[in-house]
Amino acid sequence: MPSKKWTQETCREAAQNFSKLKDFRESCSGAYSAAKENNWIKDYTWLSIGKNAGYWNYEHCLEEAKKYKTKVEFEKGSPGAYFRSRKEGWIRNYTWFENGRLIESEKRRKWNYDSCYELAKSCKMKSEMNKKNNAAYIAALKNNWIKDYTWFLSDEEIKHRKRPSTIKWPYEKCREIALTCNTLKEFREKSSESAYTIARKNGWLDEFDWLERSENPFTDKMDNVYAYIFENLNSVYVGRTINPKNRDLEHRKSGKSPVFRFASKNNIEIPKMIILETELTLLDGLKQEDYYKNKYKQEGWNILNVAKTGVRSGSLGKLKRKWTKDECYKEAKKYSTLKDFRKKSSTAYNVSLKNGWNKEYTWLTTKTPSGYWNYDHCFDEAKKYKTRKQFWVGNNSAYDSALKHGWLDDYTWFDPPKCVSLSYDDCYKLAKKYTKLSDFTKNCGGAYNKAREKGWIADYVWLEKTDISQKPVLQYSLSGIFLKRYNGVREACRKNSFSTNSGISECCTGKLRFHKGYIWCYEGNENTINERIKTFIFKYDNKYSLIEVIPKKTSNIMKYLDTGKLSPDGYYYFHGPHNFEENE
Repeated sequence: MPSKKWTQETCREAAQNFSKLKDFRESCSGAYSAAKENNWIKDYTWLSIGKNAGYWNYEHCLEEAKKYKTKVEFEKGSPGAYFRSRKEGWIRNYTWFENGRLIESEKRRKWNYDSCYELAKSCKMKSEMNKKNNAAYIAALKNNWIKDYTWFLSDEEIKHRKRPSTIKWPYEKCREIALTCNTLKEFREKSSESAYTIARKNGWLDEFDWLERSENPFTDKMDNVYAYIFENLNSVYVGRTINPKNRDLEHRKSGKSPVFRFASKNNIEIPKMIILETELTLLDGLKQEDYYKNKYKQEGWNILNVAKTGVRSGSLGKLKRKWTKDECYKEAKKYSTLKDFRKKSSTAYNVSLKNGWNKEYTWLTTKTPSGYWNYDHCFDEAKKYKTRKQFWVGNNSAYDSALKHGWLDDYTWFDPPKCVSLSYDDCYKLAKKYTKLSDFTKNCGGAYNKAREKGWIADYVWLEKTDISQKPVLQYSLSGIFLKRYNGVREACRKNSFSTNSGISECCTGKLRFHKGYIWCYEGNENTINERIKTFIFKYDNKYSLIEVIPKKTSNIMKYLDTGKLSPDGYYYFHGPHNFEENE
């Protein structure tokens, strides 16, 4: 969260330290955002935006390249000129780069035994040497010099080293603090969760048996309802928590918090957390959170809460049910098969599996024995379903057995497939409605599949069979500029070195908007091009020149899309081509 409120004077003072708009944005983002939002940035005329389009011609690139000795320095110092030179092939004319490369390679240090040994003396572990100088570490590793560094800690010593947190909070110190508390909750709050966390991780909490544990967290009064009130902006956030200190830190540091995002957006400080009610049960906490939220809403406050509140809508956070051995046993008693236990009570199943308790659940059958699915069992199982598909999905084993032995025909209550009832005359009448085979296929898929399976389709001589590969295809850019005409899909695929025809075909039929950075359509369907272009995002610079056409939306530009406002990177974004003269 910004700690400083940027005024017009302070923003101007900060901007005067830079000569480029890019440096101002990257080095002082808070001042840049405030200046851009209040439209003060137009007064900073000394800030250069960048090179104009077409600036990097051969002469300018040549002059820029002479400032550097190597290609690496050229790329870092002036990436625009470097990539332009590389694209046009001018970089071959910069012959002095070769000498620079030789000079750089001569400066590289060669790591021998003595130099690696000296570096290793200043380290305690292999990882520390690797971080200091990766080249020296690799040289020592390749030449097997690392075995001479006997002072390095072994892998077992590193594994058993005490963590800093354990050193800071040893067993005796955690026990001293725990002795001053009566409950586990008091121990957690009194030690600010540091000693409590170490004791929990090391398994010491079981030894602190004098600490009272909560048997049912749903009846204990440990919940709190709080609020963050932004009086100047008439906004409020209402929440509930078991640990107010930790929740306050989350709201002040986490970018996911609505409180943090609202304060950052408006460049203000987060107010103090106000505890509205305390010592509530979880159920009462959910009710009171919803009550205060609706109360502020009725009074005309802007509510910052994103998630729903209330008894059946609110979240209980990280509170989880603890499955004991007895509870898992009772839960498993509700089921007869292991499959049902795993599906309907996955948490209890996983806990039982982890602790080995599932071995005691002898009544849970794992799978049907060999030869179980005979005629009678399959018949009884099939009665539960209406169709063959439902039978196959519901019990695959019984279905496979019935299919293998030919018992499926005996299940007369099953609904017949749609295409089974179609006769030769039915398919013939349906095919007579169309003149093209593609229309028949598209509109009467069942009849077409039946006719094709039985070989009746050869009798439909009036159906025109069109070869898609011979239908002319037109190629357009994403901005709608016509590029080329091809005699068919295959020719377009071959000349553009595409591996398959499916992408162009799907684009021509309207299933895809574009393919391989181009718009494709059949000749005669040019009217669909404008509709597709409107789905693309056109990117303009501050001089209203088209920079790029973006086929897919990204989250960082959604805020500025079709708003007519410049984004932080200095561009406009619109759906389809935009006429700036109309806005003016």
